[in-house]
Amino acid sequence: MAVLKWGAAVLVGLAVVVALALAWLWPRGLSLTGLGWGHAEQLVYRQQGCELVKARGLNISGIWPLQLSADALAVSPCPGGGSAGIPALPKGRLSIAKLSYQDFPAIGVELTSLGDSLEAKVHYQQSRLALHWQLPDGQFTFTGTLEDVPPTQGVVSLSGSGLFDGKLQQLSAKAQSDGLSVAGQRLALVATAKLEGDAWQLDAQSRVPLAVASFTADWQLHGEGRLDGTLALTGSADVGSPLGPLHLAASSRDLQQASWHLGGQGITAQGTLSRQWLTVSSAKLAQAGGELSLTAPLQLALAGEGEAPISLAGQYQQLKLDSQGQLSWQPGQVNLAGSAGLAGRFEGQDIKAKVPFELSQAQLSLAPFTLAVSGDYGKGALVNSATQVLHFNQPALSLGLDWQYQGKTLNGTVTLAKDQTGLLGGIKADSSALLDKGGAAHLVGAYRLSPEPMLLAGSYIRFDEGLIQQNLLLPAELNLATNLLFKGGLNGQLAIKGQGLVRSDARVPAWQGQLTLAGQQGRWQLSIPRWQGQLGGDFQRQLQRWRGKVQGHLALGAGVSQALPVTFEGGELALDGNWQWPALKAAGKLTVRHASGLWGASAFQGGAADFNVDFDKALSANGSASLAGIDIGTPVTGLEGKASYQQGQWHFRDIQAALLGGSLSAKALDWPGSTPQPVALDDLNLASIAALQAKPVVALSGRVSGRIPMVLGPDGISIVGGELANTGPVAIEVLNVGSVQSLKASNTGVKVALDALGNLAVDTLNAGFDMNKDGQATLKVLIKGHNPQQDLPVNLHYSHQENLRQLLRSLRIGDEVADKVKAQLKEQGDKP
Repeated sequence: MAVLKWGAAVLVGLAVVVALALAWLWPRGLSLTGLGWGHAEQLVYRQQGCELVKARGLNISGIWPLQLSADALAVSPCPGGGSAGIPALPKGRLSIAKLSYQDFPAIGVELTSLGDSLEAKVHYQQSRLALHWQLPDGQFTFTGTLEDVPPTQGVVSLSGSGLFDGKLQQLSAKAQSDGLSVAGQRLALVATAKLEGDAWQLDAQSRVPLAVASFTADWQLHGEGRLDGTLALTGSADVGSPLGPLHLAASSRDLQQASWHLGGQGITAQGTLSRQWLTVSSAKLAQAGGELSLTAPLQLALAGEGEAPISLAGQYQQLKLDSQGQLSWQPGQVNLAGSAGLAGRFEGQDIKAKVPFELSQAQLSLAPFTLAVSGDYGKGALVNSATQVLHFNQPALSLGLDWQYQGKTLNGTVTLAKDQTGLLGGIKADSSALLDKGGAAHLVGAYRLSPEPMLLAGSYIRFDEGLIQQNLLLPAELNLATNLLFKGGLNGQLAIKGQGLVRSDARVPAWQGQLTLAGQQGRWQLSIPRWQGQLGGDFQRQLQRWRGKVQGHLALGAGVSQALPVTFEGGELALDGNWQWPALKAAGKLTVRHASGLWGASAFQGGAADFNVDFDKALSANGSASLAGIDIGTPVTGLEGKASYQQGQWHFRDIQAALLGGSLSAKALDWPGSTPQPVALDDLNLASIAALQAKPVVALSGRVSGRIPMVLGPDGISIVGGELANTGPVAIEVLNVGSVQSLKASNTGVKVALDALGNLAVDTLNAGFDMNKDGQATLKVLIKGHNPQQDLPVNLHYSHQENLRQLLRSLRIGDEVADKVKAQLKEQGDKP
């Protein structure tokens, strides 16, 4: 019983001691609920009605020094001025599994109270922070590291100091990291923060440029405000990009939304950023003469996945782009599906297309589409007949080509690919017949689109032989000797060659040359080696047409004469003119000097001509021509006249020439021709004819005139129904030379006949003859006169067939007359 009483007394004493101790230590405003032995469900500390600290799940594991642990503890700032004060804490250690402050993530804390100071160790996942808090004035310092704090990976070192006396009065902190990773991007930064009362300031900047894909950025951030929620945040970044230097600026007056602006050379964009949305209210890109812009604000949810409509418009020169699509994203993937419309004019071509597409980071999918093109050089289309997928690491695209120009077609394929330098491809196409018959073209080439559009050297066009009007063009080929660039027009050099041209009356042998293009101008050159001929000139593009000059020269020789009706043996031809294309037209001046050669069996020399030539669907020419001389069996000199050419026919006018002491003239002659055309022979001197004899037998005097119907065939001259007659007295004298004396001695009748003809006064001399193109002639002569010495009338009929050219050239007229007289006398015997 006594023991029980002692024990009871001890317990009462302890209770009194504890009550007195609690009365001395317990701060005003501190309350406990759910109190048990070494345990309390909840602790609340209030000051002036403000709930500053609230803890749950308190456990006491030691009395002295006091050791407490709490499952959770929340600290809240108290409104109004002044400090809520810091309770006097006994020595001991407090472990808090979950400490929360406002909206910050809950952390684990271990507090060690030394009476006049407090040591705290804070941890959050892998992050650690050590804090020394001096009581009761509230000064504190801290150091630590933040490691892999979402959404970052890496370590941030922290250090700082401040004042907390129940309310955070001052703070000065610094954060630094050399290898922080955010969304896979390395971030090196340094940041400082200050707090004075309820005013704060934050400054941060990059230590190493931030690199994202092909972009780099040096950035800065500045913020200031008050703890009541008013703030001003500004940030900027200098960005290096494939589009050139960019500058990004952002600002905010609250933590709900920020405004931003992006600018650079030809680039502007602006919008807002909130906790839920990134909004691009406007954006425009202007590069290389082109422009692309948003036509409606683009709003993107800041979520792991989502979608948003996007609308774009663009323009390049007179070509316009209109695109509507749906942008969607999910972790690791971004897609844009829609269609792009092209319409307008580009490089003189009208273009129209609607291209359905689906774009991702790795590929571009194109649904079937038709790109229609039309312009001065025809119309056509590039056709995608089936869905094709272009993988960006190795893209490949094939399009059908369908083109029409002036009733001609070009069909084939165009391919697209990519190498380390950029986009490239090939083209293979065949045309329909380009000429009246045949002449199809076959195009095989390679091209690049980037870094600069061009058709690559080695590309070629081959032309089949074909017929245009009466001209057979033999196969020809055009090859790119250098890359053909398209910037500012066509720039490059082409080699051209052909096997020649054949027509019924002429032939052009193989030719070769080159074409040099320099934007809207150029130069071309052709040579015909077998003819020793050169042709070329400059040209330029004007008013949607190519216009240029042509100059050339040609040596007239046997090579030029192939398939011509004449065979040149010398001379020169020159051409100076101009042309335009398409709808080919040409005009110029053609001159011929010192031409010589053979026309059939007739030799000519001293040829000259001056012609104005014109080509407008067909060749025509007009001018004048002359020959110093042509031997048609007897020399014709001083031949001259006017001439014109059209549709393969020459028309000669006002022709005149000197012939045998008289003249030759014609009002009009057509060559080639098939009907007789009259040529007048006036006042031919018979003495001139007799003078042509190599061994004179006959002396002649007097003059004759007549009319010769000539057929000027493609390969020679023929005469049908030619007539000559004396225009006055004619005298014929048979000379007493050795050959005549021999004849007289051979036969009495011959002697009588030759004596009668020996001195003949002719009253009538008529000659009629025909001659084919080879000179084979039929000659009929009627002579009526008398011998004044013998007072003897004479009538002589003479008919003969022989090659007149050979006859005249051998000048055997006298001998032939004597032979014919002898033959007639033999038939008459001794009759007078």
